[in-house]
Amino acid sequence: MKLSPAQVEKLSQAVLDRLLKRSLLSSSARGEAVLPHIKTIILNELQVEDKLDEEVRTILEAHRKEIDEGRVDYNKMFQMIKKKLVQERNIIL
Repeated sequence: MKLSPAQVEKLSQAVLDRLLKRSLLSSSARGEAVLPHIKTIILNELQVEDKLDEEVRTILEAHRKEIDEGRVDYNKMFQMIKKKLVQERNIIL
């Protein structure tokens, strides 16, 4: 999933706000110190999917001939392979 820096910022702030609202953080001053860590966690999780997508593309490259000849639908194969890898690796997307 691709998110812009502004979207990551907004999402991070929403997570921080929810943590503060539920009193899971003691103060907003401490919360502001946590915000960069929340952003890092979100970005790291997004990179998991990006790396997975790249691995799927590499796997599909081995079947380029069939794809180019129209015997295999690239998008269907991409989703099937990605789903299988997600299940095998217990990845939550």
